[in-house]
Amino acid sequence: MWGVLMLVCMLSVAGYYSMAGQENLIASENSVAANLAINMAVYRQAVIDYSSANPAALATSVASGALSLPSWGIPSALSRWDNYIDRNGVIYVFTRMKLPVNITADIVSLSRNSVLAGEAAATAAGSLYLNAPADIAVTPLAAQQAPRQVILLPAPAAIPVGSPVWLASRN
Repeated sequence: MWGVLMLVCMLSVAGYYSMAGQENLIASENSVAANLAINMAVYRQAVIDYSSANPAALATSVASGALSLPSWGIPSALSRWDNYIDRNGVIYVFTRMKLPVNITADIVSLSRNSVLAGEAAATAAGSLYLNAPADIAVTPLAAQQAPRQVILLPAPAAIPVGSPVWLASRN
């Protein structure tokens, strides 16, 4: 009887310590996502500043070297972002590489639930659009009265499907 009691106690303690690490893993993934979203926001602001100072820069992508990125930023972290400025001056900030975590919810939160933040998705016809989680009708009646507006993404930007995308306009 005592042997069974000791075995149950040992398994309980082992189970407790094995699960404690899982909570730290989830917290770590959340902080990685939040840091990547902040990093994207810093890069986005640098592109906005460049575009505002250079209004002739249209239908192009701005090289990271031309941007005024902060000196405290980690160059390898800031280099994961890409941008495209269309001929109307709309700025698209996105990534071409796979991120270790999904940051869409974090950029939507940083944008204060803006419809200009989301991820690239493809229509059945193959064109790209911005799937913005904030752009959701509250009720079916509201959806009928105000149909959802779709923001098409420009083909020249070559934004990969599933990439987080954050739009902006110059100041």
